[in-house]
Amino acid sequence: MFSKKYKLVQKKEFDLIYKKGTLFQSDYLNVHILPNSLNYSRFTIVVSKAVSNKAVERNKIKRILKNIFFSLNIKLNHSIDVIVTTLPGISTIKTLILKEKFENLFNKIN
Repeated sequence: MFSKKYKLVQKKEFDLIYKKGTLFQSDYLNVHILPNSLNYSRFTIVVSKAVSNKAVERNKIKRILKNIFFSLNIKLNHSIDVIVTTLPGISTIKTLILKEKFENLFNKIN
């Protein structure tokens, strides 16, 4: 899916994006965006234990969101960092509704 080059992994990067980035909100998703100095965009999905205590369910939500991201063929502007954070209750939503909310949120961003 994502090569390591296109993932955000360091805590200091997360902290910077949360602190200085722009927040876009939906019912069950928050998206933080911050321009970076690289020639490519980086992307990550965060599913906290507040959503589910079970790692299996959190990983399933991540897989669903990654598949939605690729199926919508979302084009990120060059040189931005994106953190998608899920909120409690996302596990109860059907995938089609989640796909629609995800698409609306990224249309608002672009």
